[in-house]
Amino acid sequence: MDLDKQIFDCLARVEAHEARCEERDRFIFTRLEKIEKHLEELNNRLLKGAVILITGMATFIIAVMGPFN
Repeated sequence: MDLDKQIFDCLARVEAHEARCEERDRFIFTRLEKIEKHLEELNNRLLKGAVILITGMATFIIAVMGPFN
């Protein structure tokens, strides 16, 4: 009888552990999705900034060395 109680206790602990892990996994995946979204937004902003910077620099170089001198 003592062995049966130990088996049921162990099974209950494993089921509780699985439930906690499932909840933790959902939370982690939700956070990862949010992080990925923010990284995509940051990447897009950096790309736009780089294009603006390069365009500005090219315009400046053309203005300095261009036909207007």
